[in-house]
Amino acid sequence: MGKVKKRARKISRKKIKARKLKRKKAPSKPRTSKVVMKKCIKCKAPLSGFMHKYIGRPIFGIKPSTKKKGYCNKCE
Repeated sequence: MGKVKKRARKISRKKIKARKLKRKKAPSKPRTSKVVMKKCIKCKAPLSGFMHKYIGRPIFGIKPSTKKKGYCNKCE
């Protein structure tokens, strides 16, 4: 038996444009692009956001340094 040729599926231009618009609207990095959390340069402890508010400050006593910008009070 001979090979059966498959025809390429035709997609209308409207559908192609709709797909392109959907891709443009979707964020490329959904978790990192919207929320940027400040961290200590040396030990990477959270200095802002959820982790800082509920874990870093009350449990470990970590706060942003008053002397060096970008460091926590433990690493200054």
